[in-house]
Amino acid sequence: MPGFEPNYGRFSIATFLKSAAITAVALMPAYAMAQSGDLVVTDAHASSELWPASRLGDGDANTVWSSSLHADAAHQEWIAYWFGGFYDINYVKFRPRHTQTALGFPTDFKLYWSDGSTWQFASSYSDFPVTNQDGWIVLPLPSKVRANGIHVVAESLGTDGVGNYVFQMGEATAGYDSGFEGLRYLGNNGASHVNEIRNVGSGAYDPAKLGNWNFDIRRPFIAPKPGGDANIYAPSVVKNGGTWNIYFGGWDGTTDRHDRISIVTTEDFDTLSPHEKMIDSGSYLHVNNPSALRIGEGLWRMCYTSIKDVNSLNRTMCVPSTNGVNWSPSQASATALIGMSGYPGWTNADVNGGNVLYHADGTYLLYFVDFKNFSGVPYAASTDGKNFYYQGKASADNLVINDFKSFGNGPAKQYLAGFHLNNDRIWYSAGQSVSQFAPAKTLFTHYDQADRYITSVGFVSDGSRLYGALYGAGASGTLAENRIFAAWLQKKVIFESERTRWGDIESARGPDKIVLHMSNSVETGRYSIYDTDGTTLLYRSPVMTIRSGDIWQFAGN
Repeated sequence: MPGFEPNYGRFSIATFLKSAAITAVALMPAYAMAQSGDLVVTDAHASSELWPASRLGDGDANTVWSSSLHADAAHQEWIAYWFGGFYDINYVKFRPRHTQTALGFPTDFKLYWSDGSTWQFASSYSDFPVTNQDGWIVLPLPSKVRANGIHVVAESLGTDGVGNYVFQMGEATAGYDSGFEGLRYLGNNGASHVNEIRNVGSGAYDPAKLGNWNFDIRRPFIAPKPGGDANIYAPSVVKNGGTWNIYFGGWDGTTDRHDRISIVTTEDFDTLSPHEKMIDSGSYLHVNNPSALRIGEGLWRMCYTSIKDVNSLNRTMCVPSTNGVNWSPSQASATALIGMSGYPGWTNADVNGGNVLYHADGTYLLYFVDFKNFSGVPYAASTDGKNFYYQGKASADNLVINDFKSFGNGPAKQYLAGFHLNNDRIWYSAGQSVSQFAPAKTLFTHYDQADRYITSVGFVSDGSRLYGALYGAGASGTLAENRIFAAWLQKKVIFESERTRWGDIESARGPDKIVLHMSNSVETGRYSIYDTDGTTLLYRSPVMTIRSGDIWQFAGN
């Protein structure tokens, strides 16, 4: 086999594969019906035999095969075993020799499977941790194979507990379990005390399944530019084809402490572009709290808060763009101020932190907050995105609205509003009305002191799926040390064995990956995956062995 030339002693690889193929023909058709569960080992050989290889399949874990003894780990030893025919196989299974800890189990090894004429490579393992768990090691293969034998080549040996290096095994087998088709092994990245599980993001938006939020492991998700004052918040996230535009406001590394509106872009929420300034404060003191929309090809609109000077009130400006990057005007200007009719006291209103723009069927809706009359969530309508007409109050909750998103179309269309109150949590209201919100509920609370004071929230949505939320928050009650954090609506992933449970506190890296934290480096148990409500079981794996750095992909939706 190319690139693989182990020393087989008196047995050649051709002899092994030939004898296995003859056995298969004699006992059964070459391609038997797929079998489920552990296969019976009918023959076994090894590179050396301090104790006989026939013990690998005798059904007794207390009778052990052992290779010859060595003075160091850098020696190659191998075992090969067969099942008397061809079967579907998607896992291999070993019972190490065990006395308080596994003895003689290799730290580096490769797995191969026999197609009847060639050993085909399946997977390799490096720095495999020594387990103190007495039981089977079960390793799923990357994919199902049709095989009549398994070949294990140890390239770095384990110890026997008395100073020797050796390859030892109590039992060895393989088999097929349809449960492994639901969680595929992708490899190992060497990370310490974590597993990564992919494709576990949210599905189609369902207001009954907003329960399981995982905080992004990057804290903050977006940090201010270095070299100046650091205070950024108020994210507004817009899908733009294959790219996401993330708008936000704040000082962002400047030294004059004037808020400006900036943008970063991302394709996958894994890497972010450099920050670019979008809207300058110009002759105004601040511009912030952007709410951006992509209405159609070549048509964008953004509303934001502005304040002229320390003696002024916060006012709302709305500006157009053809591409979501170049706004007209590109700095605060009195010409961008909106008009408002019918709202009592608009002249003295202080609109700061909440000016959320929504568009549907040719009508713009503006949900806002007035700190001179902080009572519920007022809203107004407009046909041109510039001149608005007060409609009433959409909510009686005294909260600051930051975002409003829709999902689906027609009579089943759903809406989601997001709120903050400069404290430790985000609220939401889900319903089917743009004018009458259901009473707000807590969506999630802060993670630690770094995001103790939450100052804004922006949903990540594409109109059919709620991926998660970006939010501005900081450690200080002065609200002048904000960063942008991320929380993702994800499936709940739990790993349990007889002695441990991991996953009740998960981390995420972007909307579709969970980082599962492990308290030890190797464990045999089961994965369970629940829907985003945190309670509906979607999948439970067979018993399997996971180790630090493993990467898995969930096959479900």
